[in-house]
Formats: sequence, structure tokens, C-alpha cells
Amino acid sequence: MKKACFEEALRLLANERAQRPERSDRDDVKFLFQALLGPGHLLDDTERARAWLEREMNGAEPDGDEPLIEPLSSIWCRVNLRPAKALGIAPERILALMIEGEPGAVYARSDVQRLYALFTGEQMREVPAPDILKELADPGFLPSHSERYRGAYRPSYRVVPLRRAGSLTGALSPCPRRLACTDRRPPHHSARRADDLPRRTTSGISAR
Repeated sequence: MKKACFEEALRLLANERAQRPERSDRDDVKFLFQALLGPGHLLDDTERARAWLEREMNGAEPDGDEPLIEPLSSIWCRVNLRPAKALGIAPERILALMIEGEPGAVYARSDVQRLYALFTGEQMREVPAPDILKELADPGFLPSHSERYRGAYRPSYRVVPLRRAGSLTGALSPCPRRLACTDRRPPHHSARRADDLPRRTTSGISAR
């Protein structure tokens, strides 16, 4: 199961890198973190998570052209908030999927380290960046997007179980097998970012 999940995450990250080249190593780490660990620390306080999700969606500009679902692995995916708003998807439905989670996902930070090492191997680097490996070993480390990525793509999303994402709208498959935005470049937006959410420094896993 781990091998298949790792392979799918690396395949999807390759698509993500091709579609969003304005990035740094930290954006790749965030992708892999979310691919294995899901929404994590945002659920330490569900009322706070609800408030920030509602605020972000209220401030978002609806966009029906942006893909709603972008898989991260065979387990988790990102639900983009601008198309969700355009489709009339209520914040409560997204939050419910975040809370529901994925009981079968039993990955740890050590798995993210292994996956990152595999990724750097595919990129033909001699060794992974030592500072990133050190951060990944820190239970309080919560990766965030780089300023370069934020400025280019204005990420605004939440991470939910892939197998349940299709329940947000009957028109979508619950288990898409490719990156939803493969055939077009991501739009540039100025809506409030999910990365603006204050991050906890206690131990936990990171995602939106």
C-alpha cells in the first residue's frame, strides 16, 4: 500500500511541478506532506477551522474555470475554494470531509522523509537538502508555500480524503486519476490565501 501511495504522490507531484513551475523545494515538501498526512493540525480546533474556512470562502472570488479537485496521492486531495464557491458548495461540506478524515491513512513524518528522499533521487540530486530533512524530523514543523508560489498562484484550498471528494458534487468522479488542471495553467488570483491561517507550533501534521 505504501509503495503504491508513494508512486502516485510522486507522479502527481511531477504534474504539479509542470503546471506550476514558480516554486521552491518547500512547495514540493508541502505537497508531499499533504499527500501522506492530510489536513492535520487545522482540526485541533474545529471551531477555529470553521471560522477561517468561512472567512476565506467569503473573501474568495468565484472561479468556475479553476479545477475543483486536485489529487495529492491515492489518499488525499486539495479542494480549491474559488471553484467551490462558484459551484455553491457550502464551507460546512468541505469542513465535514476534513473532519471525517481517512481512517486507513497511517503515515508518519518518517514516511514523508522517505518520500522526499525518493523524490530527490528522481530529480538526480546527490542528497536531499539537509535543512529540509532536519525540519521534517521536527514534530512541530509545519511546511508552508514559498512566497514565489503564493505570488504566482494564490493558493486557496483545503485537503480532504480523495475517496470522498466526489461527494461535493455529483458531476465529479470520487477518485479522479489525474491532476484536474493538467491541460491549463493555474489562474492568478488575489483572494485571501489559506496560508494566511495562523499556524500552530505544537506537534502535529500540516495541511489545510
